Amino acid sequence: MVKLNEQFNAEEHEAVDFAPLPNGKYKAVVSNSEMKESKAGHNYIAFTLEIIDGQYKGRLLWENCNHTHPNEQTRKIANGRLSAMSKAVGMVQLMDTSELHNKPMLIEVAQKKRNDTGEMQNVIRSFDSLSAAPAQEAQQTSEKKPWES
Repeated sequence: MVKLNEQFNAEEHEAVDFAPLPNGKYKAVVSNSEMKESKAGHNYIAFTLEIIDGQYKGRLLWENCNHTHPNEQTRKIANGRLSAMSKAVGMVQLMDTSELHNKPMLIEVAQKKRNDTGEMQNVIRSFDSLSAAPAQEAQQTSEKKPWES
């Protein structure tokens, strides 16, 4: 049991939706990055990205880069992802991942089924500069359901 310092009124707060985002392209920024250790004992960079525009503004996504992993193929993939993220915000050389923070980019988000639970989750398919966006605002590209008009 947790005693609250003051009374909580649910009417004063919006419920948070954790359903996966629809497939599409979204404007986002890296809002946080930190080094973490995997269960296997390998270090990886954990990035938090935040959607900064549109209906899903404020939603968070995560990207992990196994940049120092002992497996060469894993490192190659991670360094490719880090390269794409860096180029999307106009950075060619980095000394600290905080240099990527709060710089707008365009990300393509897709849904995939988790192997362990079978639940759907989001993955970031690509990172692009905002100049890669069409003339109008970056919008989700998912198809409308028959009941949506």
